[in-house]
Amino acid sequence: MEDPKLKRWLLEPGGLVERLRQMQGTTKGVVFAERAGMMPSKLSKLRLGQQMPTDEDIRSWVRAAGADSEIEQELLAMLAEGHATNFARSLHQGQEAHQHTYNELVEQSDVVRMIERSFVPSLMQTRDYATAVLTASAKLHKTSVDDIEAAVSARMQRKKFLYDSKYRFELVVDETVLTRRIAPPEVMYAQCDRILDFMDLPNLRIGILPVYGNYHDVVRNSFELYGRIGVIENYYDDDVMGDDEWVAHVDAMTEIWQDAVEGDEARKIIRSAMSHHAQGMKARKGKDR
Repeated sequence: MEDPKLKRWLLEPGGLVERLRQMQGTTKGVVFAERAGMMPSKLSKLRLGQQMPTDEDIRSWVRAAGADSEIEQELLAMLAEGHATNFARSLHQGQEAHQHTYNELVEQSDVVRMIERSFVPSLMQTRDYATAVLTASAKLHKTSVDDIEAAVSARMQRKKFLYDSKYRFELVVDETVLTRRIAPPEVMYAQCDRILDFMDLPNLRIGILPVYGNYHDVVRNSFELYGRIGVIENYYDDDVMGDDEWVAHVDAMTEIWQDAVEGDEARKIIRSAMSHHAQGMKARKGKDR
């Protein structure tokens, strides 16, 4: 584990690792690992605080120990607290560190849900589009560390999860995100085209909120749900949701999907945005002559 502060959190007295060790008791590692359905080497790393457990690791550990669902929920809550603490701390370590933290959030989740009213979801961003977004973010947050290129590279690593069937993604994007030019029209055109490429992935559900569609009161801001971790980006930093907030946003997302279009209707909107940017590309070429 690269983050020493996170390792200290895992190993603190009464913390998550100590609880896991207590549950294993005197059962030999090889036997307990087999019960939990994991490799002995992974069990060892979890016991030593060398690897952050996932939600599924916790569930498997609880089952192997024969503990009840109340213990499982308690440990999952502790894990969520650790993710939230790590996430908040990464904001002050530069954009690259923060992007790696987001990567970890995706890796620890079984389902990722996003509502985006400002930018294309980070998982689907092209390198050029991500560069434009993170350059603007550095100016907004007055970042003292110039690590935009490294931060973009870290964000690009996130798309690999889209091709892993054990993860599920539910992404809703406002139509204005597709047409608003936060980057040159060539970049926007390529970005929309990339979204079309992703739409056939079996573990990815994409919805578009049409400009001329029905208005739903719950569509108020962008937010992201990584399993049990909820994040709202604002002008100062990224806020991690409390439990009640998380439940409210899960409910809101259910409502929002009622107004989103999918499949061929979504593709039509995306292609219309591409036509808009193609016109911009043509206009720019005309000015360069």
